[in-house]
Order: sequence, then C-alpha cells, then structure tokens
Amino acid sequence: MQSYLDPVLSWVQTYWPYVLALLQLSTTVVLGWYVHYVVVRKLRHEELAERRLKELYRPMEIILAASKGAFERYFNATGDEQRQIAALWHAYNLEMKRIVMTNSYLLLESDVPPEILTLVKYVDAYEFDYAQFTQGRQPHPFPGARGYPFPRSIEQYFTSRAASLSKKLSKPE
Repeated sequence: MQSYLDPVLSWVQTYWPYVLALLQLSTTVVLGWYVHYVVVRKLRHEELAERRLKELYRPMEIILAASKGAFERYFNATGDEQRQIAALWHAYNLEMKRIVMTNSYLLLESDVPPEILTLVKYVDAYEFDYAQFTQGRQPHPFPGARGYPFPRSIEQYFTSRAASLSKKLSKPE
C-alpha cells in the first residue's frame, strides 16, 4: 500500500542534494558579502581618520604651537622684531582660518564646536587690529582688549582629537 507521502519523500530524496547545495551556496554568498562589507567599512573609517589627521587636526596642532611660540616671543622683542612677529602671526592666523574653513567637513563633531567658532571670530578681529597696527594706529595687533581674546581651549581641542585619531589608527584590530 502506498502512502500519500510517497511522492513527497520521492521528491525529497531526488532533490535534497540540490536544495542543500543551493542553501550552502546562498550561505556562502551572504557570508562573503558580509565580510566584504565589514572590511570595506573598516577601511573607509581608517581612511577618514587618516584624512582628518592629515588635513585638519595635525596641521592645526602644529600651526597653533608655532603661533603660541611667536606670541611668547612678541613681548620680549624690539619694535622691528615685533612687527615681523605680528606679520608672522598674521600669516598663522590666516592659515588657521583657511584650514578650518576648507576642512570643516572633517570635524569629528556633527555640529561646529564653539572653540572653532571662537577661533574664527578671533581671527576676523585680529585682521582688523593687525591692519590698524601696520598703519600705526594701534600699539599692538591683539584684539583681546576689545573683547576677542585668543581661545585658550583651541589648542587642547586640536591636540586631544589628534591624539585620539592617532591612537585609533595605531591600535591593531
């Protein structure tokens, strides 16, 4: 006597190796896609971190250190040397603003940090005071007396983020 399940059992016996092979192939394709996705995503994150470090955080860290050194020399300098240091500082300020404005898309934060906004305001105020200084209308080029002090937290901001990115890139995963 034949059971009503005999055709089903016959089909399973005939096609099970094909179904199993298809399942194995599908699993291999899905796993391959997932591994590729994870590897590509990791590489993109590393590339972005390298780019942030190379184009924004390290240049700002270096220029801020140079700017600080120039500022510290300014008050012990003579008149001609002070003018030269002010011109050097002017160039540093313009470069800081250029780096921040052209590479702001590389910031780690989604919103522009207040330190960056304060720096841009300071550089704009410095531009005015530097022009006044070069025309002899002002004894120094620093806008701090007008309520635009150099943002002290900006150096810590860039140094800490550069260190974080460097650590992230050097950490083996």
